[in-house]
Amino acid sequence: MLIFSFSVLLPQLANQLGWFSAEMGRQPWVVYGLLRTSDALSKAVTANQVLASLMMFTFIYLVLFLLFIYLLNKKIQHGFDEPETEVIIPEYSKRNNPILN
Repeated sequence: MLIFSFSVLLPQLANQLGWFSAEMGRQPWVVYGLLRTSDALSKAVTANQVLASLMMFTFIYLVLFLLFIYLLNKKIQHGFDEPETEVIIPEYSKRNNPILN
């Protein structure tokens, strides 16, 4: 059962790491051939503002990840739900005998 709990986390991790590598590799804020990376800085946003926004997003993702782990652990500890089965009693004839096919 422990292996199955890791199998839930690994796709999440792979998805995030793939997204990070794709975004860092292509540098979407730079126009190829027209704007070099060294010239692509913003005059309106300071380095401290960029750092603060990165820290904020990291904090939000961390809180969401911890909430996901907490809820997953709570569901695993709860266990399986018992299926709700309804006992169906066959109807009897007027003579109080079971109906046979």
